[in-house]
Amino acid sequence: RMIKLFSLKQQKKEEESAGGTKGSSKKASAAQLRIQKDINELNLPKTCDISFSDPDDLLNFKLVICPDEGFYKSGKFVFSF
Repeated sequence: RMIKLFSLKQQKKEEESAGGTKGSSKKASAAQLRIQKDINELNLPKTCDISFSDPDDLLNFKLVICPDEGFYKSGKFVFSF
């Protein structure tokens, strides 16, 4: 029984050194965690729209502002981040 545990432990070490564990996942950076929280709390007015070209990459997005009053009424301003 002890030999089996030792061999399993050794096999796990070899797998980790060969290319990671089967269940390993990509760790989110601090910036990704902050932006995810900020986007979840975001309340945009009806004149603003935000779009993500890749839903998994929250650090790259497009913000479109279309004022409905004032000098810039009916204008469209696109910002890419």
